[in-house]
Amino acid sequence: NRRGAFVVELVGNGRISRALVLKGRLDLLERIGTAGHVFRVVDEAGSKVPDASIRMQGHANAPDDKGEILIPFSHERARQPVSVEQGEFASLQTFTHEQEAYELDAGIYVDREALIQGNTATVWVRPQLRVHGTPVTLSVLEDTALEIKATSLDGVESVMTVAPFELQSDRETEAQFQVPDRLARLELTLRAKVKMLSEGRTQPLASSRIVSLNGIAVTARTNTNWTPRDVSCSCNRAANCPIPPAGVTTRRDPRRRPPKIAA
Repeated sequence: NRRGAFVVELVGNGRISRALVLKGRLDLLERIGTAGHVFRVVDEAGSKVPDASIRMQGHANAPDDKGEILIPFSHERARQPVSVEQGEFASLQTFTHEQEAYELDAGIYVDREALIQGNTATVWVRPQLRVHGTPVTLSVLEDTALEIKATSLDGVESVMTVAPFELQSDRETEAQFQVPDRLARLELTLRAKVKMLSEGRTQPLASSRIVSLNGIAVTARTNTNWTPRDVSCSCNRAANCPIPPAGVTTRRDPRRRPPKIAA
């Protein structure tokens, strides 16, 4: 009626046979958290074992008040054996000890129709911070800033930085800027830093979006679309005539290329 490892020895006809019987086990349920691997321990019946601990490299990691055990990230990825213990009973398990690596991905939007010379445009930013593909809280980000870099048709660059740029996990954060003259390229970059506990250093993060516009102003040619209001025909080719009969209004066929007009 106990869990453990048992040796069963059979002797007969001058032969000895031994069998190793393992009864019961402790398994791990794992998820990725902001600071590392978060484990829950369950027994062979799938029931939670809130008082179990995980021993790794001679160090015992105890559970918190929720029964979860935190193992911080490593400085390099490796397969790690651990001993899952409850009282006098233990099970050997392994898991992939991940390296601490953050990814910042931001949805950055600006209305192109608002990018008119001298106008005040608004940028909306909705970021997401991930660790190995798992979204984590934005509260670990430091020195957040939005960099707005504008390049004119003449190649002149101007940079505006909004800092601190407070980020929200449940809604967009917005910033406004003045649209410069002869704007040709707009680069919007969200920058931040996060502390890497496993390596004792700070990792810089960035996510950008580039908007190009007014490109027609630097070319010698342009395309002009001509769409007649009403085109009619009174010929007798009815079925074969590409022009509809009188009184029928047509639209330009989108598959036809418009003529090129020299500037």
